[in-house]
Amino acid sequence: MNPLGPLAEWHAAQSVKGRPLIITIVYVVLLYGIAGIILTIWMAESSRRIRPNYEQLFTILHYFTWGAVGVAVLVVTPARMATLVGREKERETLEQLRLTGLTGVQLAHGLLAAVLPLPVITFVAAMPLILLGLGGEAGPLGAMRAYFGLLLLAPMYILFSAHLGLSTKKAAAATSGAIMTTIGLLIVSAVCLENNDEGAKVFALFGPWASGMATLNPHRTYGANDFSVWNMHLPGEFLACAVLGIIAALFYIGFVRRLAGAPGLMFGRTAAFGFAAAMALALGTDAGSLRRWGGWGNDWSVAADMPAEASMVLVLIFSLFLALEAPVRWRDALRSQGNVHSDKAFPQHQRLTVRRFLGGPLVILIGMGLVGAEQVFAEDAPQVAVSGLVLAPLIGIAAWTFAALTFQTLSLITSNKAAVYGLGGAGLAILWFVPLVGAAILDEMGSRGLEYFPMTLNPFAGVIFALDEGNSGGTPNLVLGTLSFAIYAGGSVALGVVIRKRLSVLEDLAAGMVALPADAYAPPGSLTQRCEKGHAFSGVWDRCPHCAELTASELGSPRT
Repeated sequence: MNPLGPLAEWHAAQSVKGRPLIITIVYVVLLYGIAGIILTIWMAESSRRIRPNYEQLFTILHYFTWGAVGVAVLVVTPARMATLVGREKERETLEQLRLTGLTGVQLAHGLLAAVLPLPVITFVAAMPLILLGLGGEAGPLGAMRAYFGLLLLAPMYILFSAHLGLSTKKAAAATSGAIMTTIGLLIVSAVCLENNDEGAKVFALFGPWASGMATLNPHRTYGANDFSVWNMHLPGEFLACAVLGIIAALFYIGFVRRLAGAPGLMFGRTAAFGFAAAMALALGTDAGSLRRWGGWGNDWSVAADMPAEASMVLVLIFSLFLALEAPVRWRDALRSQGNVHSDKAFPQHQRLTVRRFLGGPLVILIGMGLVGAEQVFAEDAPQVAVSGLVLAPLIGIAAWTFAALTFQTLSLITSNKAAVYGLGGAGLAILWFVPLVGAAILDEMGSRGLEYFPMTLNPFAGVIFALDEGNSGGTPNLVLGTLSFAIYAGGSVALGVVIRKRLSVLEDLAAGMVALPADAYAPPGSLTQRCEKGHAFSGVWDRCPHCAELTASELGSPRT
């Protein structure tokens, strides 16, 4: 029996026949057909020379093969993954698979087994051309680094597409979304690769161009600069392994949890926290521009090429992924209110507790704290006031909390997920960016400094105010930053009051309903007991009536 589960065994068998087999055959024919055309053209050109340049041929074949394998691994495979997961959700077969007793790990392995044979077959089929490419200008090291970059990115791209498939209702939408997202990531990574800002080059890790361009010079890395640890020279791929490895691992954990029934808008809280934390750490430490790191008692320093304001703003932006995943759904909150009189635990996804909203502030504290450490300890970094370094994270935490509670409030009002995130996103966008337009209008009217006060409604501007020791229109920037913090701290308190009132309404509503699952003798809101397996049942039973191992004779009858 397959240790990965029966679903993986079935999908693996299906992936090597039918449409996947036809796709593979067409791919191999096109690969070697185009390679034959390249060889024919090269032979025609080399016939005019006294000595053929085989290194040139191998270099051309390397780039062609690397591009063909990259399309299969980073575009076709993620698109197939999104299609497969989207089709399972569209046909409502995921719920049926959960009823079979398969765990989230077995379901994840089953779906991955359906798509992973494609990149494996691609590499095997292209191996002769890959080996020829080792004789190109870059040599074996440069060529191997190029393919290593593809393998490093593949898990993140595939698992991201899997989450995308779980977040759409139609397989076609999942497929198109995966393709557009992949293309977008490739474009962003290419743009950031050419950016002169060292902090922006961290985003080049999301594309294969850094390792691919290393074939031009096998002793140089692109994207994130080389860095030294204890006087040892390390290539940028080490940074890529750390950042991309963390993101891929937590995407996988989030995928497993969501297949097992855990809630989530797109990533799930686990994967969203990993993504936000990885990027906050990468941006907060500006790891791509580490210059030197002395060890064992020596002084160490971090050279901050990226302004502190930009780094902290980006940390706040990435932490907002968690604000989308934190809210409890309306139905889950209603179900949990039916258990408010019980001291027993109920499922985690039904709970509305403070712990659900700690992930974002934690990411902000870590990321912005590391940016602040750069400003304090770096020798050549511009210094900022300690008060600003303290106030900026407070503004970020207050704004994040306000955003998360906004989505939570809407989630308790309506069960329509599209309405919750559509209205919440539009409302936050209006609140954060329309005042900037108003500030520009006031500035054109000659408002004598009043244009800076509307900007305090934008938390990103508030962070910048906090870190700037100067004045804006005669008003100290620290005062404007404090005002921004007060606005979002007060707004968060107000939303907290609204949420408490809404929960009391849901509690009254739950008291008039029969909580499910419930036995026939459970009055409304009386499921006060819970067995070791987590089944909720009424106090009228001596033993849990839901456990499969208990027969009808063992259950007996409820107490009277």
